[in-house]
Amino acid sequence: MNTQSLATALATLRRASTELGSRLSAGMILELGCLCLALFTALGRLVHCHHDPRLVLAHAKLVEQFAWLIHGEQLEVALDAELAGAHSLTLQEYDALAAGTTNFQSPAQRVRGRTCYKDTANLLAAWLNIDYHEAAGRIADAHRLVGRRTMEGTRCNPRFERLAGVYRDPSIDRRQVAQAARALDRLEAPDEIFNGVDTALTATAQDGLLLEEHAAAILRAEEQRTAKKKLGAWSLSTGKPTGRTSRRSWACLCGPTATGCRSL
Repeated sequence: MNTQSLATALATLRRASTELGSRLSAGMILELGCLCLALFTALGRLVHCHHDPRLVLAHAKLVEQFAWLIHGEQLEVALDAELAGAHSLTLQEYDALAAGTTNFQSPAQRVRGRTCYKDTANLLAAWLNIDYHEAAGRIADAHRLVGRRTMEGTRCNPRFERLAGVYRDPSIDRRQVAQAARALDRLEAPDEIFNGVDTALTATAQDGLLLEEHAAAILRAEEQRTAKKKLGAWSLSTGKPTGRTSRRSWACLCGPTATGCRSL
């Protein structure tokens, strides 16, 4: 295959995924995903052997963009798994998926009564071979920035809709947005949407605006490293902070009289 033929084939592949849409079968979608992964892996190996610093830097930028995209996909599929009740499949369905013998033409078989996995987080931890807290964290991040599950099992808006808009911006590091959303979540009352109560955000700055609005504005307006420095003053991504730490951190962002922050 010459260069022109390869370019044509790749363009056809790219169009197929968007133009065919729902006409693509589940098996074809998985096959296309595997091909994309194999292609990305092969291209990386070529870059490593090329030794051209310009190509290295260009590829490094591309890899970073992939990382941001993957972060979003991790949250999306975590929410999808929760909404679809993926933890309720039968053991035979899981075995078939692992073996690559799933018949996507037939309806998914679910257990009646006690499920194989307690919940979506337990399923993802086992299925993806990741730590349970990592799996649960992805679901929590999805609730903050992608969408939530109501008590009826339907999808509704994420908790932080302004930050969700920033999260969808391909030019902004999604990991940084997720870190800001975690910090904000610690300053709000618990989310009760699954119990039928859509708890409004209350943490505000001295100007009366929600802290979420300030965080979203910084992420959109500032260069990435500057935004990270500003948000780093109040980013509480790990551990449970004290009320004193929370107030001091948010003061760096919104002034010393930020209100609406509950004691942690």
